[in-house]
Amino acid sequence: EDLKGSDFANAYVISVGQSLPAVIDTGGDYVYFKFTAPSAGTYTFQSTGSYDTYGDLYNSSQSQITSNDDAGDGSNFLISRSMSAGETVYLRARMYSGSNTGSFTVSVTKGTSSTTENGTSFSTAYTLTSGVSKAVTFSSSGQNIYFKFTAPSAKSYTFKSTGSTDT
Repeated sequence: EDLKGSDFANAYVISVGQSLPAVIDTGGDYVYFKFTAPSAGTYTFQSTGSYDTYGDLYNSSQSQITSNDDAGDGSNFLISRSMSAGETVYLRARMYSGSNTGSFTVSVTKGTSSTTENGTSFSTAYTLTSGVSKAVTFSSSGQNIYFKFTAPSAKSYTFKSTGSTDT
């Protein structure tokens, strides 16, 4: 039995600039990656693909540091972390839905993501996913918050806002 990527002890080793496939053959499974920072700096761990993914980041003692669901493009996870030279972390990646199977790509880059979503312009618009709500907070009167949506299929979609602010 191939245990590669199945737990901390058998984690795939991933390097800066590398993209590796994460294959989920059985719903609820995880794929583990091990990363050691070659130099001090901020590193970004992210998934790409068409599935809704989730990532958990652990320190070298295998204690969870943080996790993320949808900070990346679409429904992909994205985690940025400041690291010391030689520091090791583990990334545990999975499908958001425990019943999904399929594959997505996991990558590590140095620096923060170039796809920062903060809703302040068209180029940094928040990505909306069908059936998933997105909470935002207006910080000033007259502020615009930008969203983008790619229809997964040809049908009608309804967008609505809720809350006490007149939008």
